[in-house]
Amino acid sequence: MPELLFHFEEYNSQIRMTMKSINIGQSLFMVYIILLLVSFTGMQTNHALRLVKEGDAIQEGHSDAIECSKSSIQVHQGPSGSTLNGIPMYIVEITNTCSRSCSGIHFSCGEFSSARLVNPKIFRRLRVNDCLVNDGAPLKSGLTLSFQYATTFEYPLAVTSATC
Repeated sequence: MPELLFHFEEYNSQIRMTMKSINIGQSLFMVYIILLLVSFTGMQTNHALRLVKEGDAIQEGHSDAIECSKSSIQVHQGPSGSTLNGIPMYIVEITNTCSRSCSGIHFSCGEFSSARLVNPKIFRRLRVNDCLVNDGAPLKSGLTLSFQYATTFEYPLAVTSATC
């Protein structure tokens, strides 16, 4: 029994030393990433597929019960946990949860700008409060686009239109 107590105290001491060495920013970033993964895993289960029998062949098809709209485009964003020359960075993930591709995806984005270059083929401001995703091209079902931007505050981003 004393031997078990010794091992427990040694293990507990190692945990405390490890926890002290982890930066709080890294911990928050890891929690954020885990939450994103959990939410995206949940979204993947929302795809309703059914088998459609055509003649003798059975092929996978999409259920007609699912209506796709701009609400099928999900956006998640938050602090990345890092900075660019002291400016906070944010990560954005845009996911198509529709059972088919969506194109012409536009976001309300205020006067979006970034101290870090954002690939304009992924996300760009066309005019005040109008940003285009994926250069207007179709975003396939289940795919996620992501980018990071740097500014002093998090821009509120919301889907205004999409063609699915």
